[in-house]
Amino acid sequence: MFNARHILMKPKYTDEDREKAFKTLDSLRTEINNNAVSFQMAASFYSQDPATKTNGGQMSDPNTGSAYFEIDQLKPEDYMAIKDLKEGEISEPVESTDNEGRQDQIKDYIVGKTLYKIIRVDKIIPAHTASFEEDFSQLQDQVRLDKQMKAIDDFLSKKIKETHIVIDPMFKDCEFHRQIWTTKFSEN
Repeated sequence: MFNARHILMKPKYTDEDREKAFKTLDSLRTEINNNAVSFQMAASFYSQDPATKTNGGQMSDPNTGSAYFEIDQLKPEDYMAIKDLKEGEISEPVESTDNEGRQDQIKDYIVGKTLYKIIRVDKIIPAHTASFEEDFSQLQDQVRLDKQMKAIDDFLSKKIKETHIVIDPMFKDCEFHRQIWTTKFSEN
């Protein structure tokens, strides 16, 4: 499990735009490593990720909102960029993709637009058996998340029974994050 920040740039269309984004990130990495600017300050000025720009580049798990990730939640190119980093180290600029786009059936993940980023690993938590002393806040977050998800599912179950829902047949085979939406559809 780890905690990280990133500075993300989305170049427009041309190779020159991509090269400029790459060089900007490389220069930022050098300035941060030389203590000329903090990572958080650079993220707030340069990052083009609206979700992390205002919080110093703090990455979060899109499914849980937690600031901690499991390694297998990363895209392969992001993993390769940070796999050998120690706490506090910053990756070289890496080419990646955003999560907006189409589902690639072969690679089994969403193929989005090209972007570039540098990633700083803030904390690495080695795999271990959870204990209350070491993992209380993570356990507390997980219990809270489980309760929230159950409350949402209960609410949706109740509302779905009393609400007319039509899912266009064209979308009936789409993968929903909550299968609860397709239950009523499959009954018809």
